[in-house]
Amino acid sequence: MAKPSTILFPTDFSTPAANALVRVVDFARRLGARLVLLHVIPQSAYPLQGLASSAGMPNLRAELKRVVDQDLAALRAKVPADVACDQQVREGIPHEQVIACAQEIGAELIAIATQGHTGLKHMLLGSTAERVVRLSPIPVLTFRAALA
Repeated sequence: MAKPSTILFPTDFSTPAANALVRVVDFARRLGARLVLLHVIPQSAYPLQGLASSAGMPNLRAELKRVVDQDLAALRAKVPADVACDQQVREGIPHEQVIACAQEIGAELIAIATQGHTGLKHMLLGSTAERVVRLSPIPVLTFRAALA
């Protein structure tokens, strides 16, 4: 693998992702790579999508995006000034949006934290990181929850 110039870091704002970000920032700095922080708002974040435009929740989508933008900006503020960093918010199926974003921004590496779910919880919740690893056309660096 050639030295990546752009690294995509999808985050779900979990503790494992926050821990992994510290290591990814260091990695990006050493390589002189640009870091792109990404959060995907899953479709399931909009309960009863048909009601989202009703009088009770007219701004649900906008409000959720505003909160995510703030959370990403807070993460971005933790990235030292000597590391080029951008942020993106997308909506949809997380693993599909991660891969699409990586291709669109020309990332040469995806760095992603895992949650460490096993057994029934893994079977029921699935794993975005696992799907990204399986389906990504570019290399994926994973950080295990216990080690991130």
